[in-house]
Amino acid sequence: MNAAQLLVEFSERGIGIWPDGDILRLKPKSKLDDRLLKEVRAHKPELLSLLNAEWLSVPLVSPPGCFALAAEAAPPPFLDPF
Repeated sequence: MNAAQLLVEFSERGIGIWPDGDILRLKPKSKLDDRLLKEVRAHKPELLSLLNAEWLSVPLVSPPGCFALAAEAAPPPFLDPF
């Protein structure tokens, strides 16, 4: 598993992940198992790099309390194709 695949798994499991300096914050901790924690430790530098990327304008996985648009939500009118 690579860092990008790990972020996808966190998203699918409803686990929030975000950088806090050189620390990775994850919530809810109740959804983390030993395998996932091992993967986080193994891929921490890559995860921090992905989550801190300048090109990234929105979090890949929202921190708790943040809202994400539903996949089935209609795009705003200004994004409609011509």
